[in-house]
Amino acid sequence: MTPITMRLAPPWLRCSWVAALLVLPGNLPAQWAELTAGSDASQYVYVMQLRGWWSGESSALRPFSPRAVRRWMQDTVSDHPWRARFARTASRVEWIRPHTSLAYTAGALPWSYNDGAVWQGMGFTTVASAGLAARLGPWSLRVEPVLFRTDNRAFTLEGDTTRFVDAARPGSIDLPQRYGRLPYARLDPGQSELRLDVGPFAAGLSSMNRSWGPGLRHSLLFTGNAPGIPHLFLGTSDAWRTPIGRLNGQLYYGKASASGFEPIAPSRHRLVTGIVGSWQPRNGKGFEIGGARLYNKYWPSAGFTAKTLLAPFGSFFTDLEYNFGGEADNQLVSAFARWRNEANGYEVYAEFGRNDRSIDVRDVVVEPEQNSAWSVGFAKTTARSGADFWVFRGDIANGRVGSISRLSRGQALFYEHGSVTAGHTQRGQLLGTSLMERSGGIEFAVDRYSTRGRYGAMLTSRAMPLLRVEGITVEAARTQWALEGSAVRLVGRTDITVRGGYVLDMNRTPGRDAHATYLSVGTRWGF
Repeated sequence: MTPITMRLAPPWLRCSWVAALLVLPGNLPAQWAELTAGSDASQYVYVMQLRGWWSGESSALRPFSPRAVRRWMQDTVSDHPWRARFARTASRVEWIRPHTSLAYTAGALPWSYNDGAVWQGMGFTTVASAGLAARLGPWSLRVEPVLFRTDNRAFTLEGDTTRFVDAARPGSIDLPQRYGRLPYARLDPGQSELRLDVGPFAAGLSSMNRSWGPGLRHSLLFTGNAPGIPHLFLGTSDAWRTPIGRLNGQLYYGKASASGFEPIAPSRHRLVTGIVGSWQPRNGKGFEIGGARLYNKYWPSAGFTAKTLLAPFGSFFTDLEYNFGGEADNQLVSAFARWRNEANGYEVYAEFGRNDRSIDVRDVVVEPEQNSAWSVGFAKTTARSGADFWVFRGDIANGRVGSISRLSRGQALFYEHGSVTAGHTQRGQLLGTSLMERSGGIEFAVDRYSTRGRYGAMLTSRAMPLLRVEGITVEAARTQWALEGSAVRLVGRTDITVRGGYVLDMNRTPGRDAHATYLSVGTRWGF
């Protein structure tokens, strides 16, 4: 039998499973239980907000809270296309429909992004998940681990072919090109959470993916691209209505892990801690601004202490490592804004971020481009009435090395770090947007929604230079293009999902292109 690299879920998840199975399930579930960051259900609710339904809640802090979901369940809107999937339910316990998928990737490189815990290598990849959601008074429990296995077949690596590390940044980011030479499998906690909602506030223990920022799929700090980090959180349950407007916020304390193929580091675990907040007008519609900051540092030898609680409130300017020989950490900060016109079904948004601290306020004003990144995006839906409609969206992200590098001012790419060498990752995948794996990219998509499901196409382009300098020559320039088609078909209580695409990696090696194709078929089983 071929050996398999296998990683198991933490003890708290296994205990949660035992507790959950002691509760007898109630009615068959509605799709409300599947509103996780990056899911088809979450994308659908985002589109419905754009069309003016279930609006008023912040889209910058996802997943949505159980309180918001229960409020939307009372909505009597009856003419949206997936109404059969989002019916009201009075059950306190719901099965989360089991999910299975089979994917195959062939060619010269793997292609796996915005798949959460799953990493799809070359060859076949199989995925399975199942779970349940329960609530009792202010308490709610969600347990949905995921198990995946990939053939992880060999392909031609870039750069250092012995350690599988990223070719451009082998010592400053944990992005392995391949997870070893064996088939790779892992049981991940997945989208699991135990939380308490009291009044406008919430706290809990979770391994769910978080999305901080305005984009549906692409934000600078947190997306659904990587496995969720096991974490504690404290914040608002839903929009907190105040005389000055609606406020949303969250404190976050997580323990991130390396891939097993990471750069040399003093610890395989990191403390990832941060804070995010946003403001909306009192009516909760049309406009939202906010900001977030995250710290990555090696897991403290003393474990989680009172000092850890203050970590998100550290200095914006003083770098203790650089100035005073203190512990290494990496600060990422972003500011974002969104304007949505529900009457016409469109929105625009933007986000700006910085990697590490400036010397002082003057430094921020004079050289805002140093170690910075930005993204802009839009979404537009056709007529608000009717069950069939189109959605058009686009994102542009840029984390390039700019002209300031000519002045001997050191520039890093946004997600890497010289001291905290895993960079902004979890188990070898980016926590932020996949468009900025190196310097930036674009994504444009179109989708058609109807009572039968959804189908659409997406075009992605990413600049992938090997060198971190301004003005790369044509011979050294490298760009990845990917064209994907996808569809979700609603059949009874079951959803069938198909994804397929073609990848062209131009100048993967100087003067030589590479190609890949992939196909995935998945099912959410409704019994």
